[in-house]
Amino acid sequence: MLTVKQTTHATDYPTSMAAVAAALSIAVAAKGQTIYVDDSAPPGGSGGSWESPFHDLQDAFDSMSRFDRWRYITVKLGQGTYKPGRGSNSRMSSFTLDRRTVGSAMSVELRGGYAGYGAPEPDLYSAAFVSVLSGDLKGDDTPNFGHRQDNAQRILDLKGLSNLRMSGITITGANASDAADPVAVNIDPAGLDKSAYFDASTCTFQENDVRAAGALLRVRASYAYMNHCTINNNRANFWDFEQTNIYSDSGPGLGDCTIRNNTGGIIRSNTEAYLGRCWVLSNGSWPDSGSAIVSKTGALGTCFVAGNTSPNTWWSAAGLVRVDQCTIIANSTGGDVSLIKAEGGMSVQDSIVWGNSAGPFGTLGVGGDTYLFAEYSNIEHGRSAVDPRRGSLAWGRGNIDADPQIPNLAGDDGDLSTWNDNNVLLAASSPCIDAGDPQVGQYSGDIFGVVRWVDGNGDSTIAIDIGAVEFLPPACAADVNRDGRVDAEDLWLFWRAFENSDIVTGGITADFNHDGFVTGDDWDEFIAAFVSGC
Repeated sequence: MLTVKQTTHATDYPTSMAAVAAALSIAVAAKGQTIYVDDSAPPGGSGGSWESPFHDLQDAFDSMSRFDRWRYITVKLGQGTYKPGRGSNSRMSSFTLDRRTVGSAMSVELRGGYAGYGAPEPDLYSAAFVSVLSGDLKGDDTPNFGHRQDNAQRILDLKGLSNLRMSGITITGANASDAADPVAVNIDPAGLDKSAYFDASTCTFQENDVRAAGALLRVRASYAYMNHCTINNNRANFWDFEQTNIYSDSGPGLGDCTIRNNTGGIIRSNTEAYLGRCWVLSNGSWPDSGSAIVSKTGALGTCFVAGNTSPNTWWSAAGLVRVDQCTIIANSTGGDVSLIKAEGGMSVQDSIVWGNSAGPFGTLGVGGDTYLFAEYSNIEHGRSAVDPRRGSLAWGRGNIDADPQIPNLAGDDGDLSTWNDNNVLLAASSPCIDAGDPQVGQYSGDIFGVVRWVDGNGDSTIAIDIGAVEFLPPACAADVNRDGRVDAEDLWLFWRAFENSDIVTGGITADFNHDGFVTGDDWDEFIAAFVSGC
């Protein structure tokens, strides 16, 4: 019997991050100005409306000096592909905005995803309208980073802004592998107010190459937050501190993001690094390089971390690291190092740490005078998973050492790196079901957004499951987001998966009949189940 326990406590760490980002995102003043840009419009527009938009994004940036009395400027991008350099094919060109051209403007929002010029409803905003900032100047890129030698070295170079928001933007095709300052996207307040922030939502960063000791995204703001973003198939080094896919002076916080199939470092931060409800999948590394994540402190909350490789410690922190309600499985490191090493101590709660390949001294490690606290977690090899050479172990209540039973994690093809057919769900016989901390309140949801306090094993006792994914007894195949009802959200999610024939954030697959192929049969069977409601 499916039983849900009600409670008044409904907070979790990812939700808290989102609240902080929302608070930071409030406009500085009531006055503001909107600039319109659409690459399908003829040159010569004023930028003041969809009827007369700028043709080039750089024109919008250059025009901001006219709006020096405004303190908040929004740039709306119509669907299309925008390339820096105004057609010059100069690799040194980028979309550039500097505080000196903005006058007294304090905040800028760059928002893509509009129907744009010539559309019946030009201000209609939808994920179907894709706004791309591309470094593929000549339009000749091929898969696997082919023909990138003539691509722009940097796509965005934004300096001197106290606040910047981006949404609905795809950034792709930068080739900074031979640049003097190899950064694909540079965000720098340039010594302005220390409260400066960067906020990106529903953005995609993919197929950018910054291997020459650079960063895909470098943010020097005091706070950086990314929400519902995809960071896919980028290449960076991680030989030195700023050489990574995401570098931030402070933060960053990532919520509901997918970080997948990237090569090189993932995050470098001078302070903390927080990931909440994120998928961190099949990211690789270069030989003899550093850790994938480097920070002072940090946290993983309700994240699924699988198939990642690093020749060094995967996460290296100078301070405390918190791991809460995560699944960390099938990752590997090289040498005699731990998968996660926190010099300031570590807490692991309600999490699966299983099937990882690390050094001979354990998967988890802490500093010499600190503790590793583990409670209600499924940790392979139990106490032996902790490096015994340094620090102390506080082995709390409810820990187990048993196969978590995720039977089809690698999919029908047996390849963990091909995520289109992988299944992250627990088996009905998993020992992780209802084995989490019974005192934990009802969280806002697991990594899918599913309510956590469910009696998954039918014993009339309610507790969260160990790991990032909550098990629900099968009730309806068409309930693809597993929220207990069949509705338009399920239809939209399945359609999006079917269109891509691939994994969508949350792990939804279009192979509805599980035959290993995505065909019209899957669509027909899903619709039949959707109409019947079960």
